[in-house]
Amino acid sequence: MDHRGKEVSRMFFFTKDFLENEFRVEWIEPHVTLYEQDLPQILEDSYGGLLSPLFIDDFVHFANACFSAFGDRVKHWITFDEGNDFIPYSYATPLSPPGRCTIGYPFYNCTGGNSSTEPYIAAHNMLLAHAAVVDLYRNKYRAAQQGEIGMAIWFRWYEPLRNSSEDLEAAQRVTDFTVGWFLDPIVYGDYPTSMKSMLGDRLPSFTEEESARLRDSIDFIGLNAVTTEYATPDDDVMNITITGYFEDWGVKLTHYRDGEIIGPYYGEYLVPWGLERVLDYMRTKYNNIPTYITQLGKHENSCLHFPGYGLNTTSVDDVIRVEFFSEYLKSLLAGMSNGANVRGVFAWSLIDGFETFYGLGQRFGLYYVDESFERHPRLSALWFKNMLNPNLTLVSRS
Repeated sequence: MDHRGKEVSRMFFFTKDFLENEFRVEWIEPHVTLYEQDLPQILEDSYGGLLSPLFIDDFVHFANACFSAFGDRVKHWITFDEGNDFIPYSYATPLSPPGRCTIGYPFYNCTGGNSSTEPYIAAHNMLLAHAAVVDLYRNKYRAAQQGEIGMAIWFRWYEPLRNSSEDLEAAQRVTDFTVGWFLDPIVYGDYPTSMKSMLGDRLPSFTEEESARLRDSIDFIGLNAVTTEYATPDDDVMNITITGYFEDWGVKLTHYRDGEIIGPYYGEYLVPWGLERVLDYMRTKYNNIPTYITQLGKHENSCLHFPGYGLNTTSVDDVIRVEFFSEYLKSLLAGMSNGANVRGVFAWSLIDGFETFYGLGQRFGLYYVDESFERHPRLSALWFKNMLNPNLTLVSRS
């Protein structure tokens, strides 16, 4: 679409054709994400993208076109994916587009922006855009299309380093700044009290009308939850002269307690018990919203692949990843036994893809893709096939 929402690109028609011809089978049920860090450059150039309220109307135009074109086949919509994760890296550091941050911000070569305000402005406009699109879907399309709409977030579990009031408060504070930042508004209509009291006028506020529209503006929540960290207060943050979103936490994160690592490291620290904690938190804090685990997986470290080398057998025999899925799914079942309202799980991912920061250097697929684009089932794909067979019982190594 152009920046006024009037023209539809050829890719839009390609997507429509794909859904019509490839997904007309009973066992494939598409879940569609409308926005995953793919802002059209023209919107960034025209008015600063997410930093402007103009983004809201343009996103509504885009969503309306998608609902109209695909709504007869798509019954599960996600407005935004991992906004709580990529916005800080986009507007407090230069690590992710558009890479805006305060000049002089520690550790980075920043050329323009404000690390202490712009992350909150961008998130505010994203939340208002989410509420507007949910309102559109519920009022115009849901009755006829019988679908549901929600949002997906990245949820790291933060465990107090010690059982002290200071560490308990630190863990809750970082959870408020990462998870409550998005979930509190779309469930309760406002930001967490801890954020409002700490940030003051750096945190935008909602009008009564905006708050009412945001409240309960999800039919389900998607959780991307694969890792856990220990949290403790960060006293050193008081000595930093230029601060930003991450410094606002006032929290130091670590993966060690008494010299013991929290879990094995394979790109992320693998901590299955953290997923059960996440589900318990969703159940008690957010009214047990219907939940999908929208991303669950680990990449293969040994999968760098170059033309001419043939099939990478090390990458195909992904024994560690099989153990990952087995242990995390056991934790998921434990959370469900506690009453968590989980509706489904997505393995990340079906086939190898091109990762945002790592390209082909990290492979997440159940199917390995070689240089000729041939797909080869990994051990994890065969494990999943057996796991999903109701006539089999799988037992992992203890």
